[in-house]
Amino acid sequence: MTKDASLFFMEGCGRCSKGGTSECKVHRWTKELALLRRWILTLDFKEECKWGVPCYTYQGRNLVMLSALKDYVVLSFLEGSSLNNPSGLLQKAGPNSVRDRIIRWNSMQALQDSESHVISLLKQHQFNNPKSTIGVVPSPEGTPEYPLELQVFLKANPDIAQAFEALTPGRRRGYLLHIAGASQAATRLRRIQTAVPKILAGKGMQDL
Repeated sequence: MTKDASLFFMEGCGRCSKGGTSECKVHRWTKELALLRRWILTLDFKEECKWGVPCYTYQGRNLVMLSALKDYVVLSFLEGSSLNNPSGLLQKAGPNSVRDRIIRWNSMQALQDSESHVISLLKQHQFNNPKSTIGVVPSPEGTPEYPLELQVFLKANPDIAQAFEALTPGRRRGYLLHIAGASQAATRLRRIQTAVPKILAGKGMQDL
């Protein structure tokens, strides 16, 4: 997994075999990622690399992340649910997302057209967001709490987060109980990674 933000923009997140090759999704959105990076850095965010993707902090708070998917580039606002959103750009990553919000673009023109709104949201998040820490996310009623490792993994992978939230409540519950049942963090992460293909296919743990 990539541990340097600058390397991400050249080679990708490093979570799959396509990293460092022309097939990596980051190369589909080189100009869009560069523009978003420039907007963020002009506002005195600190650029770091967490979970394989660029993460931007302010006064020690994790606030926004960049990621590149097949069909769009994504700007994630961590703990962004309370932001004033008059432009309507901010969306939930999935129907059951609680605190985080994202913006997706599928063209440079759409990104450029949203510049003033995005910069306004970044400034608002920078100065008005209460101290952001990764903790236990409240779950919908009747659903187990999301383990810490799963929260971090889903924030770093919006495509997987969207697929996970699209699962039926029973299927999500099965994964949550299975992941949380491991006593070691490394085992919980391994269970998450093993489940990814089925999650992306819309299947539950017991589905063939």
